[in-house]
Amino acid sequence: MQDKIFEFYEATTGEQKTEAATKLKGACRALMADVLGKDNADELKALRESGATHDELEAKADQLVAALTDEAKKAKAAKYGPGCKKIYKLASRMRRDHHDDHGEYKDYYKIYLSWLTTEQHNELKQLKEAGKSKAELVAKIMEFYIDATGERRQTAFEKLGGACRELMVSAFGQDKVDEVKAMKTAGASMDAIRAKVNELIDGLDDDAKKSRVNEYRSTCEKIWELGGSTSTTPSSRRRRDQQHHSHTMPSFDTVINTYLVWLTDEQKEELKQMKESSASPESMVTKVIEFYDATEGEVRKRATLRLRGACHAIMVKAVGEQKVNEMKELKQSGMSVDELRDRVDQLIADISDETMKKRAQMMRPTCERVYNEPLVDELPTVAQRVRRHNMAFLNDHLQVR
Repeated sequence: MQDKIFEFYEATTGEQKTEAATKLKGACRALMADVLGKDNADELKALRESGATHDELEAKADQLVAALTDEAKKAKAAKYGPGCKKIYKLASRMRRDHHDDHGEYKDYYKIYLSWLTTEQHNELKQLKEAGKSKAELVAKIMEFYIDATGERRQTAFEKLGGACRELMVSAFGQDKVDEVKAMKTAGASMDAIRAKVNELIDGLDDDAKKSRVNEYRSTCEKIWELGGSTSTTPSSRRRRDQQHHSHTMPSFDTVINTYLVWLTDEQKEELKQMKESSASPESMVTKVIEFYDATEGEVRKRATLRLRGACHAIMVKAVGEQKVNEMKELKQSGMSVDELRDRVDQLIADISDETMKKRAQMMRPTCERVYNEPLVDELPTVAQRVRRHNMAFLNDHLQVR
């Protein structure tokens, strides 16, 4: 099996080879943590980061394996160790062949950010060259991710989700990550999954790993919560379809950082104070629209796209991804606006969860408002405004965004 894997690996080139090497090294790191134990694996990592040669690292690994008293783990090391040595040796050669001052970023871009447009890549590169913090770069990547649609969104989800999984495996080990994955597959609530992750983080005695997990945790949660392309319906979305009757909604912070990023700091603070004073959802939505109506230019465009995303998320939560996609197909088949409007009315009427039904009814006028907003610089004619108003929520909301 290993020989066949290396045969495939040797046949790859360019970005595919870089990605394959990263994935295989990640598997080897997880193996070392399992076989050698956390302390020994950290010792090897420290040796590598100190600039040790490949031969020195290999000698140290051999020494640690020889000292193992667990025969099963020693057998595992004997079985997979040679393959891992080969992977690290090949990866070391690749780094020498492709050395660059920005090599780390370039590798990360090739593996995890290949879904970015050329314009987005250049913007991110300029931010990095300007010395922006890692947090600022991550925030910008998430902006691009939220705005991505279709196949590009699904690719982004797979790439960034893979990066998050690798982070979790390196911190907790594959077995613990599999436990969390099993909870998600079984349909556990986000609160239960967060509690499990909190437990795993609390159990870490490596401060560096704990800090790294905490640094990216909220970003990874957001990626998994938003999911990938609605056209391909990844497993996380299918689980939400099966449980769309649940009225658990994203946290206030998630809403602010996902759909209301266009607000000023003062406006965000005003909403936060309203939330803390137990203002009604209706009054908070009214306030958001008040802020929205005051925007213009690029901010208006950005706000429109984000609020449309919020409306789409609410519809999926209320009636399920499958029904939203069915409505999209009906629209594309040429069904009249009146018929589509009746279908949406019926979908909302059929929602069994009264809380979700009330939320969908409350948000519908607001969603019609933002979906009727043109995304071009020129204002539409009166006739165009009338047509857009008539199409409103139905004509745009059922687009995959």
